[in-house]
Amino acid sequence: MVIKSDDLTLPHPRAFERRFVLEPWLEIDAEAELARFVSVRELLAGLI
Repeated sequence: MVIKSDDLTLPHPRAFERRFVLEPWLEIDAEAELARFVSVRELLAGLI
């Protein structure tokens, strides 16, 4: 889901760089993608 309003933006603009967001997301959905472009698994693997 993508939402952009004055009160809420989903996904969060920096979700891709936050392990505490990506790890639980991957546990819930192993095939998850962020904005249908990059897999959450790939993003998580790229974090230091």
